[in-house]
Amino acid sequence: MKDNFLKILEILKVNFNNFVSGEKIAKIIGISRVGVYKIIKKLVKMGYKIKSSKKLGYKIVEYPFLPQELLKQNFDIPKQIVFLKSTTSTMDVAKKIIQQNLDYDKLLVIAEKQTKGKGRLQRQWFSPKGGLWFSLVLSPNISPKEIFLLNFLISLSVANVLHNNYLIHANTKWPNDVVVGNKKICGVLVEADIEIDKVNWCIVGVGINVNINKEFFRKYKLQATSVSELIGYDVDLTKFLIELFKEINLLYKSFAIKKYEDIIEQWKKLSSTIGRKVKIITVNETIKGKAIDVSSQTGALILKTSSGIKEILCGDCIHLR
Repeated sequence: MKDNFLKILEILKVNFNNFVSGEKIAKIIGISRVGVYKIIKKLVKMGYKIKSSKKLGYKIVEYPFLPQELLKQNFDIPKQIVFLKSTTSTMDVAKKIIQQNLDYDKLLVIAEKQTKGKGRLQRQWFSPKGGLWFSLVLSPNISPKEIFLLNFLISLSVANVLHNNYLIHANTKWPNDVVVGNKKICGVLVEADIEIDKVNWCIVGVGINVNINKEFFRKYKLQATSVSELIGYDVDLTKFLIELFKEINLLYKSFAIKKYEDIIEQWKKLSSTIGRKVKIITVNETIKGKAIDVSSQTGALILKTSSGIKEILCGDCIHLR
């Protein structure tokens, strides 16, 4: 029965948003149409939105989002999950949990949508239903100068999943983005509580445009794209989340044993910034030059400018033609 359930689910997933007749499903699986109907009812109860038609059959029009499935994967990260239908910002929720002195290491706070999502410099991050919006709390044994590696690790994980699982040619972009062409598909923001030579905790905020249509980006005049726009159909958010955390856990093993060079070199290979002429806007100045490398010690962008070599720790990076 379980095999039949999974087979029918796979048939409907492959034909996402397209009808498949009950008769055809029954023939493929080798069960009666009544048997098919009973399994469809179970899928609906689980949260799958399925349209049915006496003439056309069945089609999935929306997947349920089930982040708790992550805990069944036996990953080291996350160890616990807080799932919210809607919140102001997952980072705000994570901070409140930390402030309450609750167990927070390897905690994942994830929401279907955010009403006040945050990007760099407190900019608004548009976070409608259909994306992955989460904050991951970690207490790594690192020094403050090594925090940038978490940014690289997560950005690289997202880019790898897009490459390997969805055939999307994604690149990392300094300091904290993943892009496809010149359009953003993911942003990463790291906040930390630090002492002189110690990191107490880090919150890694991540926003990924998964199932978001281009009309949304046009409405808000965003230079962005999404997985669904690039491949032509909506993907299962739960499946994407599991794929992503499989990659995060793989890279985190290198991070935990301080094989930082592995992460930095992989990030650099996918970088759309290195080798480009760029304009960096910092709080105090605007600098133009050619990005020639990133520092393996600090994550700073190394620029060749008209006045010599400069290292920039943070700032807005604009790629120039």
